[in-house]
Amino acid sequence: MKKFLTGLLASIVTLTTAVAGVTSAVGYNPNKDPNGDGVITVADATCIYQCLGGKYKPLDLTQLDVDDNAVVSDVDAMYILMHDAGVLSTSLTETDSMNAVSASQITRSYSVYNAKTGAYKREYSLSVTGSDSTVSTNSIIGDSYDYEKNYENRGTAKIICSEHGAGYRGTGFVVDKHTIATAAHVVYNGNRHGSWKFDNILLFDADENPVSFTPVECHIPNLYMSNTSNKDYDYALITVKEDLSKYMSFNLGMITDEAARISIQTVGFPGSNGETTYNDYSTHKEMLTEGSVISVDDKVFYHSADTLGGNSGGPVFLTEEVNGKMYNTVVGIHVAGASTQNISVRLTPEVLKFLAGNTNIQY
Repeated sequence: MKKFLTGLLASIVTLTTAVAGVTSAVGYNPNKDPNGDGVITVADATCIYQCLGGKYKPLDLTQLDVDDNAVVSDVDAMYILMHDAGVLSTSLTETDSMNAVSASQITRSYSVYNAKTGAYKREYSLSVTGSDSTVSTNSIIGDSYDYEKNYENRGTAKIICSEHGAGYRGTGFVVDKHTIATAAHVVYNGNRHGSWKFDNILLFDADENPVSFTPVECHIPNLYMSNTSNKDYDYALITVKEDLSKYMSFNLGMITDEAARISIQTVGFPGSNGETTYNDYSTHKEMLTEGSVISVDDKVFYHSADTLGGNSGGPVFLTEEVNGKMYNTVVGIHVAGASTQNISVRLTPEVLKFLAGNTNIQY
C-alpha cells in the first residue's frame, strides 16, 4: 500500500479517462477476486498491496492478476479501484473461494554488515504469512550485444567497490527512501563475518551528472551465505544515509508461473561491452537491453535480455501502460547468466517483505 495510498482519490480520477481503450487493450477480468470474498471492492486492492509489500503469500497468485498479463503489480490494484469507483461497470459472474493467504508461515533470516567497514552488526528474521557457482554473470544471448543508453530509469545505481578489484562495480535499484536492492554476490565477500567495503553509491541526474550517496548497511540472506552457489537467495539490500525519494522510479511486482514469453527489460552498469571496458567510475554507462521471460521456477526465472559483468543486481522489469502513463514494474533481480539464458531472482512475497516491508532498516 505504501506510497500509493497518498493521493488515492486523485489517482482514481486520473485513471478514469479513456478507460474504454485501456480495458480493451489490457483485458480486465472481472472474475478475478483477490481476497476471495465474492465481491470486487477496495479490500481487493488492499489485498494486492499487502501481498506486494510481503505481508501475505497468496495461495493463488493468478487471482491477483486482474488484467491477465501474468504480472501482479500496482496496475492490478488500480483496475480494482476503477471497478470499485464504477468506472468499470462489470461484476463477478462467479464466486471464487480462494483464500488470500495460505496457512503456513515462511521465515528467512538476514545478517547486517557495516557497508563502509564490512564489519558484522546484527541479525534478524522476517516472516511472511502464506502459503550453480560456475555460472557467469557475463552472458550475451545470440551473436551480438544489443544495447542502448537508457535515459529514463533514473533509479538505477552504480555500486563501487575497489576492495573487490580494480574497476569493479555492480548495479542496484532504488526501492525506498534509503534502500537500494541488489544481488547478494555484489555485497558479500564470502566471509560469514564480513561484507565488502563499499567506496561509493552513484545515481545520475537528468543531465547524467553523477550524484554520490553514502552506503551505511548491507543486508544479506543467511541462506545465501550458507551456499553462495544457490541463486535462489542471491539478493540483498544496501541502505544509504541520504534521501532517495526523487529516484524512486520503479514499482515492484510479481510474475505468475504462466509468465513465459512476456517482454522484459534489464538495465545496469556493465564493466565492458565486449569491446570497451568502462573503468571510469563517474561515467554514465547505463545500458538498457530487451528480451523475454523464457521459463519460471519457484524462486528464479530465466530470460533472454543481454547482460554483462557489472549488470549483477540490476532490475529486470516490464513496462505497463494505463491511460497513456507508463509504469516500470520490477519483477526480478539479475544474478547470473549462461550461454542461452540469464537468471534472475524472482520477486516473491518473501523477497518483497525484505525489500518493501522491512522494519529493520537503519541509515
